Amino acid sequence: MTKKIFFITIFVLAFAFIYPEVTHSATCPELIPGEVVKAHSGSAVYFVTEDLETKYYANDEVFFTWHESWDIVRAIDGACLDLYPLASPAGMTYRPGSRLIKRLESPSIYVVSADGVRSKVESPSILNELYGSSWGVLVRDVPSYNWPNYKKGSALTEVSPHEGQLIKTPDRSTVYYVGSEGISKLSGSLNLWSQDVRTVSDTTFSLVSEVGEIITKADIVSELLFSVVDTSQVPDKVDVIEHIPEEVPDSPEAVVDPVVDPVSTYTISTLEQQTIDELNAYRKANGLGVVVHDNLLYEIAKGHSQYMFDTDDFAHTGFDDRFDQAYNEGSRTYCVENLAWNYPNAYDTIWIGWQNSPAHNEGMLKPNITDVGMSWVGAYVTMFACE
Repeated sequence: MTKKIFFITIFVLAFAFIYPEVTHSATCPELIPGEVVKAHSGSAVYFVTEDLETKYYANDEVFFTWHESWDIVRAIDGACLDLYPLASPAGMTYRPGSRLIKRLESPSIYVVSADGVRSKVESPSILNELYGSSWGVLVRDVPSYNWPNYKKGSALTEVSPHEGQLIKTPDRSTVYYVGSEGISKLSGSLNLWSQDVRTVSDTTFSLVSEVGEIITKADIVSELLFSVVDTSQVPDKVDVIEHIPEEVPDSPEAVVDPVVDPVSTYTISTLEQQTIDELNAYRKANGLGVVVHDNLLYEIAKGHSQYMFDTDDFAHTGFDDRFDQAYNEGSRTYCVENLAWNYPNAYDTIWIGWQNSPAHNEGMLKPNITDVGMSWVGAYVTMFACE
């Protein structure tokens, strides 16, 4: 093993000598805290922090708990992102009060407070009071690689509105924001945030004091995310390596591991997995078991999403053929299919589009389905689920 590493190292050094770097100077914009950016050639979206570092959005649902539209995203030269290193923690969290979280491996439920602090909830009765009896629909599984984005806080052992929540009482329409010093009246349109207003009892409401201020959504974002700092220390140019060799000369010492053909010809995306997670959250809220990703069903769903994307034929055209494929290749004896078009994210597809359509809602809540293929191609979504 030592010999193998030695020869590969020498080879890389020789390779660098043969292909000298060619650079150009990219002009970079001066970003300010609070901007949202992406590279021209990339799909990852980042938030610029008060320290002029960047945090990625793990998925579109996290993004839309903070923002109303993709229109705010600014595209820049990818090399300019090097001037704004990843923060630690590196990822954005769900906006406090908008979702509840748990680890994939654990049943424990956490609230999210300011600064991405997670607090373990000790009793379901606390969630019933703070988030309503249907709090289960707000629970999101967070993968292990994103869990460190949420800082550990003290456990929530009793009912008390936590920082970041939007609350009101049953008899009053006024919405209040729970800040670090108490609650403040919220002024202006809530838009997407209106779905995150929690109705609490008068007793619970009285546990926090009013600070006598009126704030806006912009004030809340400012309090939760950033304050303006001097950006003059960031250079406006960066050297970009233009030549990246595509081939490596033969090396008698290079050892290449065998490549194993994947089971599926497709790789499930973050958005597609998020849609499965939303589907399972909805099924759990209705007392049903979860469904799991299946490679064959995914290929079937992907094929139909691609067909709709290519032809603009938004219909169940060819369902019998898809069922025959599931039966012949996977011994599936029962399958259902849901379609969606032009929904902005996974949450809206499940909780707004399909839930509000009786036929699609019935498809999601079939008790006997166990496996699913969930595919997004452009704005077209196919759910192909089977027993």
